[in-house]
Amino acid sequence: MKNKKVAIISNIPAPYRENVYSILSKNPEINLKVFYCKKIESDRKWELNKPKYNHSFLKSFTINYGEMHLHFNVSILSALRKFKPDVIITNGFALPMLIGFLYSFFNNKSHGSFIDGTLITEKKLSFIHKIVRRFIYSRSKIFIGPSNQTIKLFKSYGISSHQIFKSCLAIDNEKFIRQKKSFDQKKYDLLFSGQFIDRKCPFFFTEVVNELTKIKKNLKVVVLGSGILEKKFKKSLEKTGADIYFKGFMQQSDLPNIFSNSKVFLMPTKEDCWGVVANESLAAGTPVITTPFAGVAGELIINNETGFVVDLNSKDWVEKTLILLEGNQLYNEMSNKGVALVKEYNYNSASDGILKSILSL
Repeated sequence: MKNKKVAIISNIPAPYRENVYSILSKNPEINLKVFYCKKIESDRKWELNKPKYNHSFLKSFTINYGEMHLHFNVSILSALRKFKPDVIITNGFALPMLIGFLYSFFNNKSHGSFIDGTLITEKKLSFIHKIVRRFIYSRSKIFIGPSNQTIKLFKSYGISSHQIFKSCLAIDNEKFIRQKKSFDQKKYDLLFSGQFIDRKCPFFFTEVVNELTKIKKNLKVVVLGSGILEKKFKKSLEKTGADIYFKGFMQQSDLPNIFSNSKVFLMPTKEDCWGVVANESLAAGTPVITTPFAGVAGELIINNETGFVVDLNSKDWVEKTLILLEGNQLYNEMSNKGVALVKEYNYNSASDGILKSILSL
């Protein structure tokens, strides 16, 4: 079948997917429409231009519960009936996605599951959650994920390799690469960028900074982000005696300057499906230290090559950070390898993965 009508049901527009869907929509073999549950969620501050592809924002009803956003958009049913897709791809398991799956099931249409979970993130799921996933997966035709970790997750459910496709998470690499600086040109020693929430380990970061100030004088630390722990995080960092530069939440256009001016990006986390900030850091020539609990670990952040992958032990993080802050040949090698590797994670590659999954049907 040519010119397949494809519906993607997603939560909100995201900067790392906008260009992907724009590229995908230009392919003559498909007719794409993306249905969004909401324009933005309460813990996001992205300022995005209007999507440059066929899209629709569903009538919104959302319950916010911590980091969770429960979308109740039953209008997706009438929207799908009007669009009449041949393929429905759902980005998760919220109610609109479940309705989308059921529409495909009862109308004999192809369903695809497009998630970014990992074996680590799945551990917290209840028995019921896993039963629902098994039911949906057993009746789905294609499976799309951004990382090797998500591919492992799909395979753990017994899904065949030929049904699984990779669509990486990507950024505008060139915007960051153009601002790449040498070690001596960089203004800040350390960078933290992320939400100020427990999962992102802000106080572990403080612990590392505190230990480093005992060894290295005039430590300069730049902090990006916002979140519910902001006041406590700021106070804890100010007590370390390091030179702290709080920048708050920054839009995408302002990030290359900060990342390229940072010598080392510390990305502690208890759980991250991927970690797009790692893409931004490598593209700017800044090595990353992260944990094995990040999706990028072992794939984009390769231990001893583009950074370090270290358990949440502050002494080990201090040791690895000091190695990088020497700014020697190892640093330059990591910086260059990071730039080279992240180029493979681009919008065209991400779009191609989704397209291949659709055309395989």
